[in-house]
Amino acid sequence: MGRIFMQGLFTIAPIALTLALILWLFEFAEGLLKKPLQFVLGPDLYIPGMGVILIVITIFMVGLLVNYWLSRMIYEYFEKLISKIPLIKTLYSSVKDLLSFFGKKEENMSLVVEVSLGDFRLIGFLTDKNPKPPIGKEDEVVVYFPMSYQIGGYTLILPKDKIRPVNLTIEQAMNYVLTAGALKKI
Repeated sequence: MGRIFMQGLFTIAPIALTLALILWLFEFAEGLLKKPLQFVLGPDLYIPGMGVILIVITIFMVGLLVNYWLSRMIYEYFEKLISKIPLIKTLYSSVKDLLSFFGKKEENMSLVVEVSLGDFRLIGFLTDKNPKPPIGKEDEVVVYFPMSYQIGGYTLILPKDKIRPVNLTIEQAMNYVLTAGALKKI
């Protein structure tokens, strides 16, 4: 009976947590803009959901503006300004790098590879095929090994002949590695 309960829990939990997160984000966005919208439009014209729609439109508009030359110059000036503030620059650059890494996952991690270290085999992601000195040498590659159940991992610089391509997509391998193979079978 306990086993059946746990199976039910593990089936429902991801769905429930995902829905709860979406609901929380919706309520947060709505709560953030409800009063300003009611002030501008008046309480009679305000419709629940306008805050979320306004945030989506704002994000889209910022994306459009960043693609234009003048906007890009303003953005770069803002980044230069931030890069001069000691604690803020570290936090900002870390968050930007992390988001850039995951936003361009296919470009950053171009290949799933297996690396043999003695009797052990590791699944990793080829992140740089031709590292330049002082990081790497001519016949070396950079492989990232994420840690299961955690944020973090190891980056190894290896000889090219130590890696073997694995026939998995980035997503399949990432799911397998991050759950230590316990949840996703390939």
